[in-house]
Amino acid sequence: MNTTKTNMTVVFRTHNYELGGRNRTRLEGEAGKLEDLVADFPVADLHVDIHEYPKGGFHVKTALRLPNDTLFTGDRHLDMHSAYLRCIRKLMLKVKTYKAKLSGEHRYHKTPEMGEVPVVTPDAASLERLDQAVEAGDYRAFREGLTPWEPELGAAVARYCENDTHAALMIGHGFNQSHLLEEVVLNAFEQYSERGRNKLDLWLQDLIDTSFGKLVADPKFERHRIEVMR
Repeated sequence: MNTTKTNMTVVFRTHNYELGGRNRTRLEGEAGKLEDLVADFPVADLHVDIHEYPKGGFHVKTALRLPNDTLFTGDRHLDMHSAYLRCIRKLMLKVKTYKAKLSGEHRYHKTPEMGEVPVVTPDAASLERLDQAVEAGDYRAFREGLTPWEPELGAAVARYCENDTHAALMIGHGFNQSHLLEEVVLNAFEQYSERGRNKLDLWLQDLIDTSFGKLVADPKFERHRIEVMR
């Protein structure tokens, strides 16, 4: 176990994998990207678990412990560093969302494409409707059932497009935020059984990065999938 001090405590734990000095230094540098975001919290502890599979590939899990909450992310990839970077990007989005909630900014979501939309607070009945839609294989009902979560998800998508260099460059060139939002919703419908006990809003945000990757890899196919499901 290795611990280092930045603006926060960072703890690395490995399973079936030896984290060498060069890799550790590299990961510590990437963890520094969270420094500015957590600077105003009295406590911020980042725990990173790196698991290497016997047949190849890695599963990286991160937990950022803040005074009143813990933010979780995870990612699988053949390359350890790629999985770790995705986790850090997801954490940065979650921290921004968390801070917006603390300041009350989450009550409204505003983007140039969608305008200002008041947030409808989700309840148990909202989750039950999603469960029923997935069980029935009814994508339209699922899409409609996500309405209470859409403003916050839309805000997270907007932040991703602003902060990710690749996404920012693609805006206006056959790609916009609504494309990514719809891709996230479709992937959420298809992967809903994998959510487990994760909070829906945070789980949806975890899908943003991988959804963007799918859009970039085969935009025509992904948009066709969305149109068919509609």
